[in-house]
Amino acid sequence: MTEQAGEFMGALSKAGYILEVIVGLLLIFNKFVSLSLIVIFPILLNVFLFHLVLDIGGIGGSLIAIGLNIFLFIAYKENYKNIFKVN
Repeated sequence: MTEQAGEFMGALSKAGYILEVIVGLLLIFNKFVSLSLIVIFPILLNVFLFHLVLDIGGIGGSLIAIGLNIFLFIAYKENYKNIFKVN
């Protein structure tokens, strides 16, 4: 890992990862799946961009995670139709 990547990871570790754990549990237990997918997507996108820019060697796992998230978005697309509906 480069020095920049190490510094970035250090800053993230200070922030804590409780949100990711909660979202993961919600997905595992099939509760609030649509909301969980929306919450976790920016985090997964950040992980992907981190690997793309700072640590290309680890990009495989982030591609799989973001791909699964997009797959689940498509699988639950009916739940998102009301978000974009104008009242």
